[in-house]
Amino acid sequence: KEGLSLRIRQLYDRYIKLKNTIILNVIPSDIDFTTSESIECSRTVDREGDRTLYAITKIDRCEMNIREKIEKNELITAHGLVVVRNRTPEEIEAGTTWAETREVESQFLREHPELRTLPSDQ
Repeated sequence: KEGLSLRIRQLYDRYIKLKNTIILNVIPSDIDFTTSESIECSRTVDREGDRTLYAITKIDRCEMNIREKIEKNELITAHGLVVVRNRTPEEIEAGTTWAETREVESQFLREHPELRTLPSDQ
């Protein structure tokens, strides 16, 4: 397993260093952004965030102060920020369609007291 992790890291490093690479950094909302290895790797090669787009998943599981967490860690870059509400196991089990899931996600983001004021391209 350690050998595979090292090979993945080497492959990742090889591409992330290229100046014409856009870095899509997908991170769950419930981790500590200040200790995220993924964020650290992106910033090592793209300090200003000119080539990085952050996508924060599981946004419905985040603690309060997520807006502060996003802003404090400067995750809104020149490419914006994507936040995603994942389907729940109950929604999957019930056969909820992608369109229905997307509507639930949109409603969640419109009504969330901290997220509804984030810039939106919708």
